[in-house]
Amino acid sequence: GSEALTQRLLRFGPGRSAARGPGELEEALFVVEGSGTVVLDGSAHAVEPETAVRVLPGQSYEVDNPGPGELALVSVLVPAAAEAPREAPAVVRLSDQESREATSDRAFRILLDPEHGLTGGTQFVGEIPTKRAPEHYHHYDEVIYVLEGEGVLHIGDDHTPIGPSSCIHLSPRLQH
Repeated sequence: GSEALTQRLLRFGPGRSAARGPGELEEALFVVEGSGTVVLDGSAHAVEPETAVRVLPGQSYEVDNPGPGELALVSVLVPAAAEAPREAPAVVRLSDQESREATSDRAFRILLDPEHGLTGGTQFVGEIPTKRAPEHYHHYDEVIYVLEGEGVLHIGDDHTPIGPSSCIHLSPRLQH
């Protein structure tokens, strides 16, 4: 339902994909399953679960999956907000990022944001405890992909069960 963001799950079988790219947008990739290589503008980057890859407008990439299973990546396309610094690393590993505290005993680690070369958004992995957060909203579109665990999304009188592979869009100022 977002007009600004597109989130999708890309699955690559064994072999090398055709070249692809975000066109005029930025793309934030996050590996959720499998290992392989992302070849970004001719430069090879090893990827595994919990690896993020930033693709700038006009760049292209191919995915090389040695198999035997699938290589699955969450892709989020975002409009660029500014000219991205090309010196920022294109590949970031979750384990290398510091944990930060959020409200209600929550923690998160930022992978890609304007400081890391993704000008149009922030990609992070959050850890949510098993309790309901206070109702809140954001001033921006938010797309969520649930990696693991189960919970409930509360929006008004709707209480929707969520779990691994759930995809969620929260529009700006939507109380949740």
